[in-house]
Amino acid sequence: MDMTQNVFVVVHRKLPGFEGRSEITTWLFGICRRVAIDYRRSARIRREVPADAHQIASLPGPEPASDAPDKAHLAALAETLLDRLPEKLRVVFVLFELDEMSGDDIAALLDIPVGTVRSRLRLAREAFQREAARLERGGMTRSEVFR
Repeated sequence: MDMTQNVFVVVHRKLPGFEGRSEITTWLFGICRRVAIDYRRSARIRREVPADAHQIASLPGPEPASDAPDKAHLAALAETLLDRLPEKLRVVFVLFELDEMSGDDIAALLDIPVGTVRSRLRLAREAFQREAARLERGGMTRSEVFR
């Protein structure tokens, strides 16, 4: 769905510049192809952390009132996990994952190289995963989780 939306945005932006030197279907195919290539290239740095709501909801803590995970409960768990990250990693992680800033923008904001941003993001994701797994295994008490 996101790639389809991206194609529509590109077509809308570039349609006034379409000169008709080729069939419109060929032109559209080229746009689709480039959007797909860009999507695949960015796959390893896409804003995704492999954890779903059920994994987070299964972590220890106050039970939500319904079967669906309570937003406040999930927010408290996420906050706990973020607090356990070293500050340099947490800043990059939050700017990229939550504020949806690009790596270039984060590098400019923090005055660090883009490679450092990517490295810190990778380390932050790994640390976040470790802490979530530790929490899920019961390695933390309820008072440690909600301190």
